Amino acid sequence: MAPSTEITRFVCRGGNELPVRVRISTRAKRRKLSLSYSGELEVILPLGYASDARSGLLDRPGTGSSSRYDLDDITDFLEQNRNWIERAVQRTIPERTAIQASREEGLPTSMTFEPLTEHWRVDYQHSDLNGIRIGRPAFLDQDFDGAHYALTLSGAVDDEGLCRLALQRFVLNWARQRLPQYVQGICDEIGATPGGINVKRRKTSWGTCSSKGLITVDARILLLPKNLARQVVLHEAAHLSIMDHSPQFYQRLYSFPGSSEASEKALKKASALIPAWLSDPPR
Repeated sequence: MAPSTEITRFVCRGGNELPVRVRISTRAKRRKLSLSYSGELEVILPLGYASDARSGLLDRPGTGSSSRYDLDDITDFLEQNRNWIERAVQRTIPERTAIQASREEGLPTSMTFEPLTEHWRVDYQHSDLNGIRIGRPAFLDQDFDGAHYALTLSGAVDDEGLCRLALQRFVLNWARQRLPQYVQGICDEIGATPGGINVKRRKTSWGTCSSKGLITVDARILLLPKNLARQVVLHEAAHLSIMDHSPQFYQRLYSFPGSSEASEKALKKASALIPAWLSDPPR
């Protein structure tokens, strides 16, 4: 996914200021707008989008070149959608408040990966290293509560940004090691056969299933409650036989053990459950 670039700020009638980021997408057919739970507006432009004013440049994903955008045009687009934006701001107050509280907590001293029943202690050791080094995960013990590990970050641990990036990389790498087996285990339970299993850092959904049966899940489901992480996998497994979201799809989905309409609904706001040190995008 191509990175987005902050270009301006949108001021709501109540005085709230929202950073506006813009991104070129190879999949978008038209301009689109989204509001993240972290309070950022993102304008998504199709790859073929062009403007006459040419007031800025954006990287074109996978091409090594750039596309120009018109800041005035984007400002007009935001103004045209002002009512939607302000309704979305009001609707997402609880989620944005939770993320802000998480930001204020800073870096974690512990992590729980509920889907894997793993509990992690996170230690920080200052050293003369300019960057951050993450030591090899240390297994501590196994008890009725699950497996216990310790993770040590060393180096410039006073730099919260560097620590956050290091933790994000660790979670992604650990998820790539452990989640395929987790996904496969659930598929085996329900008799589903995926064409492959992939783990990525996703932005717009918790998972996907391709027409060839490749299931892709977001690495961050490690931080979701067990029932919601399972629901993500079951949702994509249901797509192995029904690719759309028809009534027949949901009938099949809710027939799986552990699947429920309540969990499916909860996933729509589950981004607020992800701690800020992991949900905030790298800058």
